[in-house]
Amino acid sequence: MEEWNHTPAELPFEFHSADESISCNHRYLTKGVPALILKQILTAYIAEGRRYFEYREFKRDRSLFPTPKATNFEVRFRRLISLLGERVPDVILESAGPGRFHVRLQDPRTVIAITGEETCPVSEMSIAGKRNVSIP
Repeated sequence: MEEWNHTPAELPFEFHSADESISCNHRYLTKGVPALILKQILTAYIAEGRRYFEYREFKRDRSLFPTPKATNFEVRFRRLISLLGERVPDVILESAGPGRFHVRLQDPRTVIAITGEETCPVSEMSIAGKRNVSIP
């Protein structure tokens, strides 16, 4: 397995709306619904400081799942967790009870940043809650 090199204090993600893909540290991570789910998680984590989420908020999101009865959210979410574990082990999505999960960072000093179309302004936030916002 190839190492994903980055400084421990910075973890840059970039969302590409043209193909609905997301990259981490300038390396392709995933595309489609898992990328959109991760983008929503990271955006809420950065902008609002949210760490806890419920499956149903994603299942009800028509931009992710036009047909709410056939979302396959759990399958897609498990794949996203597995992918993050393999390629970006610093970001951990853990169960927080039935139908819930939370975001945890391996290193509390890690700063997550997400850029790209529909994510402006550029934002960063560490797990300690320090927020920096800059406009590109």
